[in-house]
Amino acid sequence: MKTSVYPLGIQSFRKLRENGYIYIDKTAVIYDLVNDGTYYFLSRPRRFGKSLLVSTLEEFFRGNRELFRGLAIDTLIPEPWEEHAVLHFDMSPQTYTTLTALDDHLERCLRGYEAIYGQDDSDRSSPHRFESLINHAYEATGRQVVVLIDEYDVPIIRCMDNPEFLEHNKALLHDFYGVMKAMDAKLRFVLLTGVGKLGKLSVFSGLNNIRDISMSPKYSTICGITEEELHRYFEEGVSDLAKEKECTVDEAYVLLKKMYDGYHFAQDLRDIYNPYSILNCLATQQLAGFWFESGTPTHLLHVLTSSNEELSRLEGATVSAGRLSSTDVIQYHPVPFMFYTGYLTIKSFKKEGWDDMDDLIFTLGYPNREVARGFINQLVPAVTALNRDKAAVYVRELRDLLNSGDIEGFMSAMKSFYAGIPYELESRNEYFYQNVMYCVGKLLGFYVQAEYRTSAGRIDLVLGTKTTVYIIEFKLDGTAEDALAQIERKEYALPFALDGRTIVKVGANFDPTTRTLGQWIVKY
Repeated sequence: MKTSVYPLGIQSFRKLRENGYIYIDKTAVIYDLVNDGTYYFLSRPRRFGKSLLVSTLEEFFRGNRELFRGLAIDTLIPEPWEEHAVLHFDMSPQTYTTLTALDDHLERCLRGYEAIYGQDDSDRSSPHRFESLINHAYEATGRQVVVLIDEYDVPIIRCMDNPEFLEHNKALLHDFYGVMKAMDAKLRFVLLTGVGKLGKLSVFSGLNNIRDISMSPKYSTICGITEEELHRYFEEGVSDLAKEKECTVDEAYVLLKKMYDGYHFAQDLRDIYNPYSILNCLATQQLAGFWFESGTPTHLLHVLTSSNEELSRLEGATVSAGRLSSTDVIQYHPVPFMFYTGYLTIKSFKKEGWDDMDDLIFTLGYPNREVARGFINQLVPAVTALNRDKAAVYVRELRDLLNSGDIEGFMSAMKSFYAGIPYELESRNEYFYQNVMYCVGKLLGFYVQAEYRTSAGRIDLVLGTKTTVYIIEFKLDGTAEDALAQIERKEYALPFALDGRTIVKVGANFDPTTRTLGQWIVKY
């Protein structure tokens, strides 16, 4: 299969269809969407197909039926298709690094549509111009207007660290988006897409009739690639990958599943593959962290490193559906933020009552190998303030030592690792040392679990290789002897007694003066 058929970076439905690129037919679910209601909000991680969905809806509502020939929706709607005025605002292109950047962007968007519908309100504010534009478009076409706002929250997210810009953009967007509340009779369809709800923006209180379909089982597959779609549309590409990797086709599917599958956006738990990574993988015939390397979660890393969040507890965190769908998930709490941005996903759920939101409890985890490894790779420099190359050198050395069973050498290398962390990094409490050890353990590629629960207590760290289980206890205000005594007293080795691997117990302490590992005792 030729690389050119993969729509890498293409977000235009028209371009995709006219140039023969692969299109995963989502039009049956789009048909349900446009006939099921009027006002919608959809959250999905970046590069997950939101913009292509918006572009597809734009062409549909413009009545461009020829682009849909052969797709599911072509048989669902009789001739003729109605043509509507479509006002499409893409909020993502700007960096929003100046106070007037949002005003300027809205000015450009509005000016273009005003030229089409014969109005000139350039002397009025953006919200007033938007209201007038909807009225003019409705009168000019004789039909209700469609409004599509892609990445509605970008002007807010990109200004999180600049309070002046943040407040300006919030106020402007509150008024701009709020225009639609009073225009119901003249609106046929409204869709806002983004990463998550921003409660302080009050968009959703202003548009009180908007329907959040982000966690709806009915629309859980509207973006991304399902298992069935992977086999249906990419069989030849997967076959080519199998040849490149010198494995069977079935083994290639397993590799793709481990690397890029595992997203669940609703309680139906339907597996969704990351479309950006799948397309890049099959186009290049390489398994790599395409999605993760396409953007750095700067704000999330800042939240995690500036708090006492136990990083080991992110994977396996539990949260109610109501909490995830609440209106302040992005700015203030890392777990909902990680869910909406795609770094955590739903792994399982349980129902604790009759309420579908507050009584539905989700357990979250990393969706796949790409995200887990990529996220930890980003965390180590963020947590330790070491540059990525220097951290990678330490990790390679640590992996070799642990693979050879040299626990003394491993602990000595960890001591050097901690000593190499810049002096200026002052947040050296128990969480700091534990988080560093957890990140390093994850990067080693071995089984690692911090705060491992037993019937008698919690083990600080468990590391497992093919031959050995290492039980490691740390003391910040104590001695290595105290740490080892706790392992023995609470029988931390008991859960691994029938494991068949060698059990090694390590008691260690952190020296507050040297700010690194002090002493340690190893017992076999």
